[in-house]
Amino acid sequence: MDSKILRLEKNIPLALRGYRRFVLWRYEEDLRAIKPRKVPYYNVDRRAAVNKPKTWGSFAGVMELYRENLSYFSGIGIVLGDGIVGIDLDNVIDAEGNLAPKAKEIVEIVPGYVEKSPSGTGLHILVRGSLPAPSERKGLKFGNFEFYDETSNRYLTLTGDVWEGRSEYNA
Repeated sequence: MDSKILRLEKNIPLALRGYRRFVLWRYEEDLRAIKPRKVPYYNVDRRAAVNKPKTWGSFAGVMELYRENLSYFSGIGIVLGDGIVGIDLDNVIDAEGNLAPKAKEIVEIVPGYVEKSPSGTGLHILVRGSLPAPSERKGLKFGNFEFYDETSNRYLTLTGDVWEGRSEYNA
């Protein structure tokens, strides 16, 4: 079996698997962007939308589609909301595997599930909670660190590549 599948099935916390907020995703070229976009899907020929719950699925259902279409999809993700907050720390792991000081500080302070991003140079943190109202979030974007919840209309990719034993989601 594919190592990405095994890692996801072994490491995605059970507390997250109970949500029906999962999507598939694939890289797609975008002429307006510097790098390919991670486009969400709910079936091979149907794009998912982060603001349309009918296009999301269960962990088991998404994993089944992923297994059947490994050459088409790049991975799976989870739509943020229902108390799931996502923190996206881009470009924080250097070539030697060291974490940038500010990212290390965030990882140490925020409880939750932490994994490497698909690039291997970033981290995603999933934590139970809420963010301040959108009008009060001025200080919540620090360069390449982004904080999201249900008001953000976002999803985060999942790799199952757990960072330093941080495999628990605080449901």
